[in-house]
Amino acid sequence: MSSMERLWKDMELNGPCPEINPADIRRRVNTALNADPSERSIYMRQKIRIAAVMAAAMIALTGTALAVGTNWDALMEHLGIFAPYVQDVDGVSVTDQGLKVSVVAALSDESGTKTYVSVTDLTGDRLSENLTYNGRLGTSCISYDPETRTALLEMPMMTSRYFNEDGSLTLTFASFQPGLRELTGIPFPEEVLSTAARSSRLFTDEELTEKSVNSGAEARGLLPGQNPVKLEGTDLIWISSSGFDENGVFHILYEMAEDVTCAADPTPFMKLDNREILSYRINQLVWGDGRYLDVSFPDSDVFTRESLSHLELEDMDIRLYTEESIEGNWELTFFPKNLSQRSATMSETLSGMSMTSVDLTAISLRLELTSKGGTPAAYPVSVYLADGTRIDIEGWGQISDLDERMTRVVEDGKVYYGIDVTEPGKERHFAVTWYFPAPIDPAQVTGFSLGYRMYAIQDGAAVPTGWLTELPGQEK
Repeated sequence: MSSMERLWKDMELNGPCPEINPADIRRRVNTALNADPSERSIYMRQKIRIAAVMAAAMIALTGTALAVGTNWDALMEHLGIFAPYVQDVDGVSVTDQGLKVSVVAALSDESGTKTYVSVTDLTGDRLSENLTYNGRLGTSCISYDPETRTALLEMPMMTSRYFNEDGSLTLTFASFQPGLRELTGIPFPEEVLSTAARSSRLFTDEELTEKSVNSGAEARGLLPGQNPVKLEGTDLIWISSSGFDENGVFHILYEMAEDVTCAADPTPFMKLDNREILSYRINQLVWGDGRYLDVSFPDSDVFTRESLSHLELEDMDIRLYTEESIEGNWELTFFPKNLSQRSATMSETLSGMSMTSVDLTAISLRLELTSKGGTPAAYPVSVYLADGTRIDIEGWGQISDLDERMTRVVEDGKVYYGIDVTEPGKERHFAVTWYFPAPIDPAQVTGFSLGYRMYAIQDGAAVPTGWLTELPGQEK
């Protein structure tokens, strides 16, 4: 029996439609993951998709049986054609504050690891599809199952600098925010740009809940309710006061509804004569029973009474938390299993950047180089396969500085990474990774282009073969 026939048999695709069983589906996903790359490519070309099996399972089971514990069905639907490449992770969980947090799966290669985490409320209904973590914006909640009270989170691709020395990866959660609301495209009311003088005062430490972008400045804010203005389409936040304080500094004082907090500065980008205004200070305040966000512009030469009418205003994007954060300590460590890769050495200097190697996996192309700061992350990249297919990769590559020394800090519910920066002008070691729009078989790659430069992959080396006259995708 050939290896491809064994794969076909192991996947149980030569008989009647099998009984829907979560354990069997997981086994099939891992069978496809562990298959030889060339065999897996045949499997993919035959359009046998684990995601399709999962979609049928969800319809047959009304989305409940597979949701228990991990929401595996929602994950498979989300991954789609990348589902056969995901690593199932079992037995990695921790419970605190009535929330059970578990690592469900990972998609990993040498460039980094994307992790999928389930969060289950064991005591009530505090979670929702608007869940985020560690006070971070831009995190993705894939799904929420109200029957199991489980949310499924996708954590961004983490590069190798986040790994422990033994190759494991530690995830730290200090808080969960269940009620993230994102309001976009809200017009900024021009009447807010008032030239009037408003009453202000210094706020005490007890009234000041948070300072940011302040450079140690005193916490002076406007008093509430002096010229309130509603914001279009929401009653969760509004402008309570705006104008110049007694020191001639312009302020905007936002007020939030009960139990609502602002997750980010809501003030839109403002320009004057094509100059973007970047300097401002933010104070979060408590005054009586109200919560406020005071934004001021003390260091700006633009915010004068004479210039206000000439400011160019953009729409507002506002992010709010409508539920109290759940604070606790959830730390999980697991070992990501990297996809197999095909590597080739390189020896060429391009625009002052010395290329040293290229790595290919089913999901990415990773280029290593040394330079004094420049990388080809913005270069257009295309990959060429043996059957004549060309894959054009859109977007910039992800840059990793391999010489960085990271210090991991958890503070106030957020995870920070301090960096020991090498002095400017010293040559450093970088990796740039581009991610494919669909999985490939690395064994079928014959070459790639980096900008206008062409490379062929042969005998374990990436060899330059010439220059393009036009970028791929721009041919006449």
